[in-house]
Amino acid sequence: MTDVTEDAALQPVVAAELLSLAGLLSTMSAEQWDTPSLCAGWRVREVVAHMTMAARYSEEEFMAELKRCGFDFTRLSNEVAARDAGLPVDELVGNLRSEVMLHWAPPGGGYHGALNHAVIHGLDVTEPLGVGRLSPDDTIRIILGDLTQGETHGQFGIDIARRRLEATDLDWSFGAGPVLRGPAADLALVLCGRSVPLGRLDGAPLARLPGAGRAAPMQWFSHPDDDMFSAKCGWGDHGLVSRVGDRRRRRGGARVRRLSLQRPVRPRGHRDRRGRAGSGGRRLRFKAHHAGPG
Repeated sequence: MTDVTEDAALQPVVAAELLSLAGLLSTMSAEQWDTPSLCAGWRVREVVAHMTMAARYSEEEFMAELKRCGFDFTRLSNEVAARDAGLPVDELVGNLRSEVMLHWAPPGGGYHGALNHAVIHGLDVTEPLGVGRLSPDDTIRIILGDLTQGETHGQFGIDIARRRLEATDLDWSFGAGPVLRGPAADLALVLCGRSVPLGRLDGAPLARLPGAGRAAPMQWFSHPDDDMFSAKCGWGDHGLVSRVGDRRRRRGGARVRRLSLQRPVRPRGHRDRRGRAGSGGRRLRFKAHHAGPG
C-alpha cells in the first residue's frame, strides 16, 4: 500500500483540497468574497488571488514581475494579490480548478509544500466565513506532521520546544511538556502564526522565537564562486519565499550592499503552468556587490 505521506502520492490530496475550496467559494456572495481573511490586510479574494498565481503567470511573466519589484518576493506577492483580487470571482474559482493548480508544486517544496499552501490558506478563508476546515482528518494530520517535524513553524516565529500539542477532534499529538490542546485546524493555524478566538485552545499560548515578526531569512545556497549566491524562488505558505531586495549579508568580513541578478537556473522538480514536468523551478543566481569590510 502506498504511503500517502510520500510526496508523489499527495498530488490527488492537493487537488481535492483545491476543488473543495473552489466548490465552497463558487456559492459565496460578493460580500462574502470581501470578508477579511486571517492574512492581515487581505480579504478572501486577495488570498485566492495569491493562491492561484501559478495559474495566471508563465515563468517569463513571473520573472518580469519579480524584476519589476526589485526581486523583493514579499512585495511581489502583495502587489499581485492586490491587483488580481479584482478579477471576476468566476475566474478565480476557475483558477483553483485549473489543471495547472491541481498539479502545481512549489520549487523545492514538492506536493507537501503545495498541500500546506492549500490547507493553510484554505483555513485563512474558511475560518472567517464560519465554515471551518474542509480538509479530512488524514489531510490535516499530514499538515500537523509537516508543521511540527520540520522547521516550518520556525518560519512563522513559533517555538514548540518543550511543549506538547494534542488535537481534540482526531488522534494526533506531538512533543512533551505543558500541553496545548484544541481542534486540529486551530493547532495548525497557531503553528503558522495565526490567531484563533479565545477559548478554542486549552493551555498556555505557544511562545514566539526571538526576532519573530520580521521578514523570513533568505534561503542561501553555496556556490564555488565566493561572490555568487543562489536563492530559491517559489511560493511559500503565506507568500513568496522571503526577500532579496536590499538584504545585507556578511561573507568573509565584507558587507554585501546589494545583489544583482546574474541568470536564472532551473533545477529539477518544476512543473510548468500546464502541469507538465520540466527541468526545474527557478533558482536565481545573484552577484554580491561588497561595500567593504565591517
